Amino acid sequence: MLARKAISPHATTGSEVAGRDLDCPEGRLVALGERTSAAFDPLVERARRRGQLHAGVTTYDFLLALQMAQVGLADGRSFDRVTGILLRGLFRSL
Repeated sequence: MLARKAISPHATTGSEVAGRDLDCPEGRLVALGERTSAAFDPLVERARRRGQLHAGVTTYDFLLALQMAQVGLADGRSFDRVTGILLRGLFRSL
């Protein structure tokens, strides 16, 4: 069976999105990551223009920090500490 190419990299139909094979778990995760990053790009750019982010903070940094905060949430005891550290690392002021 031939894989269909999606018209948009943010499409959710077809068996292939932005060149990713959606029939395998890795391809679906990569495609989800790319769509998530594209969704956060405008928010990160707006925060950067407003001077709310430290210089050099990227969308990838922000998404990575969210994953780190999830670890703190799973631990329960360190959630406030972990999120505080991450927020101070990303944002200029809260």
